[in-house]
Amino acid sequence: MYMEYKINVGKIIFALTITALCQPLGAYGVPIAHDLYSLGKILALIYATYLILTKRVRLDRFIVSVLALLTFLLVPTFVNSGDIRVWFMQFYLYGSTCIILQFWIRKDMHYTVKCIASVLSMILLVNLITFFQNGIDYAENSEASISYLIGIRTRIGDIAYLAYAVSLFGLLISKRKKLQLYVPISIFSSLYFIIINRVSTSLLCTVVFAIVIILSLKFVKVIKRSIFIVFLGSILTSVLIIFTKIQNKFSWLIEDILHESLTLNGRTFIWDSVLAQMPGYWGIGHGLGVEKSFNILIGYTTGTHNQFMDILFNGGIIGLALFINMVYAAITKLQNTTEKMAISILSSAIVAYSISMISEVMSSSVYFYILLTLCANAQYIKRNTK
Repeated sequence: MYMEYKINVGKIIFALTITALCQPLGAYGVPIAHDLYSLGKILALIYATYLILTKRVRLDRFIVSVLALLTFLLVPTFVNSGDIRVWFMQFYLYGSTCIILQFWIRKDMHYTVKCIASVLSMILLVNLITFFQNGIDYAENSEASISYLIGIRTRIGDIAYLAYAVSLFGLLISKRKKLQLYVPISIFSSLYFIIINRVSTSLLCTVVFAIVIILSLKFVKVIKRSIFIVFLGSILTSVLIIFTKIQNKFSWLIEDILHESLTLNGRTFIWDSVLAQMPGYWGIGHGLGVEKSFNILIGYTTGTHNQFMDILFNGGIIGLALFINMVYAAITKLQNTTEKMAISILSSAIVAYSISMISEVMSSSVYFYILLTLCANAQYIKRNTK
């Protein structure tokens, strides 16, 4: 007796595009892998364009807010002679991600979540393997011959928080009652890497992720109403640290007990350098693809190491306002869902990302946009109760 298998072309296309869109930073240094990922991203752009032109994806408030931010960034990029190619890459990468995901979440939530969870778990597993093998050898890269699949160690949080959420999310709506393999792979691969490499911010956010889920089991309404407040709190904390140096008032805790520097490992020097380059650019920012060079006392870096400073540098106050509006549009949709566990899981991820934003840039990868799209479409979640 022969079993019949039906090939679903749509699901294959989605699996290929989401794999390409989730390209880890370390894969950019491997020529063959990068070429394959690039081909997949072109496919994603074509697919997203098709979905829009055929009106299979409705331009709701969330999608419009994403496209508004990405489109606006073209203005400072053009005015300040930035790199249009960098802008276009971000526009189609993040835009395509949100459009394709929204279509598939509403069409088949279970398959979409399972596919994303599988892709992320494989990235984390291979990253851990490359860690055991002392990294990836870039024979053609003279600047950095060793790297992890995720790029640098501090980028683990980008994937880890989303992987926690999506794997637990997949378990929640799974049609099977047994534990899915991507759950232990995602959690173990992330935690082992974070602990061994002493990525303190990611470890803190992982603990907070777990605490928020536990608290939301009893106080889900409070958590639901507080998500955006927590996000705004991360902005306020950034403002207090960057503009008032409030951390200096807690030297007894930071230096004497935690044995950390009041400069937050040199980040305060970076932020001072960013502020020094803002006069004349407060309105619309510098744009994308412009040369970045920020003082870290012992040298220079191109990273701002703060989500809101990064948006402010690139898009000014207008760009920051559009960014906040995009996050608000996604969180508002999440607050309208009735599935308590979905609220718990996704809220925990939002809180983890918000805390990380104080010392890292979280919107420079598709993972943050995947989380926002899940939040914006949470009302389509159907928990398996069989």
